[in-house]
Amino acid sequence: MPAKAAAIMETLRRVPYLNVVDDKKFHMTLHFFGEIDAKDIALVKEAMDSIPKGAFKMQLTRIGAFPDEKRIRVLWIGVESPELLRLQAALERALEEKGFNSERGYIPHVTLARVRARPGVEVTGLIGEAGFGHADADTVSLYQSTPTKQGHEYKVLHSVKL
Repeated sequence: MPAKAAAIMETLRRVPYLNVVDDKKFHMTLHFFGEIDAKDIALVKEAMDSIPKGAFKMQLTRIGAFPDEKRIRVLWIGVESPELLRLQAALERALEEKGFNSERGYIPHVTLARVRARPGVEVTGLIGEAGFGHADADTVSLYQSTPTKQGHEYKVLHSVKL
């Protein structure tokens, strides 16, 4: 993790009303499925295996929020990469061919924290902060996500090396 992002994560960990994502669990969602059965998991694996290969770098751009900067529920770092957008579009096409609905309005990002209460200046002051460097993308994985009191637990069901 770039030094500036690590420093911001340390700041966020000291804010009591945030559920901060563990650095080891950072990921980017290319497509959200919700609950799917074993047959659909097999179809997702086939779609993943068909995507173009080739690792790439991504620019970590700025801190943003969902649903917006006035009603912050999730803090994230935005990601820019033409290769990432091509990869996500290729995965969407492959999934649509298998009968899955397309993700609309894809916003590439890495979630930093979930907000449990009205955020103070220690959070709102970070919005727009920029200049986090680059990250490498070399694998696409299908995760099973299970919510727990300590945050989400992730289990890799399938991975494809780029």
